[in-house]
Amino acid sequence: MNMKRTLAMVVVLLFTGLPLALAGEPVAPLLPLSKDGEKMMRASGKTLRDIQNSAPSRKAVSLPVYPGAYYAGNATSGGKLVSVELLAKEGPAKVVEWYEKHLGPGWARLADKYLVKQLKQVAVFAETTNPSPKPIEIMNLRTVQVMRVEKPEDTGFASMFFDVSGVRTRIVLGVTPMF
Repeated sequence: MNMKRTLAMVVVLLFTGLPLALAGEPVAPLLPLSKDGEKMMRASGKTLRDIQNSAPSRKAVSLPVYPGAYYAGNATSGGKLVSVELLAKEGPAKVVEWYEKHLGPGWARLADKYLVKQLKQVAVFAETTNPSPKPIEIMNLRTVQVMRVEKPEDTGFASMFFDVSGVRTRIVLGVTPMF
């Protein structure tokens, strides 16, 4: 129970403690809360609107957002938006096809040797024209990762907070390079 409570607090902080909601339309709508998510919201005194209002704007994300995707969280470093996590009910093949069409010139789908099978990655795109950069170079690029969801746990922390039934794809937008 203590571990679950700790994780719950991490999720609440992840979604409500970050002042990233810059002016503009939120990056994506939220999924409905799970039963545990509802309990965490009541315990924290927050509302679903608080979470939506803390989501980064589409302008702050500055990368194409898959249509129909749901906001699942974000990461920051030094007050800077680093990544945004989205969930989609469409399968990964459809999501990959969409990103292939909408990322535009200057982006490449990286070679399959870069995929992390444990994360169930099916495609990684990077803002580069080189589909085979050195691994350390990838950390200096903006990226889009597309991962297959087979069970709720594949959605990360989102499964503790939101009703992820029907979600088939996890998308991580690397908004700011790590270095």
